[in-house]
Amino acid sequence: MKKPYSLAILVVGVIVLTTGGFMGKNHIDNLEKQISIKDEQRVVLEEKVATLTNNLSTQENKNSELSKKLKDETTKNNSLNKKIGELEKENKELKKKVKTYQDKGESPSVSNQSVKRTLKMDATSFVATCSEGCTGITATGIDVRGSMYYQGKRVIAVDTSIIPLWSLVRVTTKDGSSFYAQALDTGGGINGHEIDLLTSATSEALKFGRQTVTVEVLREGK
Repeated sequence: MKKPYSLAILVVGVIVLTTGGFMGKNHIDNLEKQISIKDEQRVVLEEKVATLTNNLSTQENKNSELSKKLKDETTKNNSLNKKIGELEKENKELKKKVKTYQDKGESPSVSNQSVKRTLKMDATSFVATCSEGCTGITATGIDVRGSMYYQGKRVIAVDTSIIPLWSLVRVTTKDGSSFYAQALDTGGGINGHEIDLLTSATSEALKFGRQTVTVEVLREGK
């Protein structure tokens, strides 16, 4: 006959094994649930990483395009600056030529005109404004208060019976220098073979004095 305590031990063992089995299954279920949650979180994070990577790639492409545009604009600006420099240089040369013509009273458009007649004349000089009634406005209506040139040529007062107003002439002074001038003014003291040359200052007029000059008429009147 079996002992009673052996049966008790067997029953207890079965209970322990059964309870332990239930506990092990629950633990595995919990672990699998946690793994599933982690997998879902991992998928979400991977999607975020993919989105960020795509955004970064897009931004890098935009930056590349902007860099290319900036490089192209820089090249264009350099080209424009070069052209501006060339134009400034050309303008500087043109200004020098204009000043040369003005200093000589010459104009490129009349330098090749033929001489119609040549006159020996007495020449004096005057200023645009003075205390004796000089207004700075010529008989032809030209305001010469700001410059002794008109269209790049010197201004002279004439006796219109000898040289008509608006005539174009070339004057050669006693020192051999010459300049182009237009007959734009008259004066009560100008009679016969005389001309009066507009100067910018009284000191220049005094320096010019009175002298005999050669006047070559290139165009009669307008």
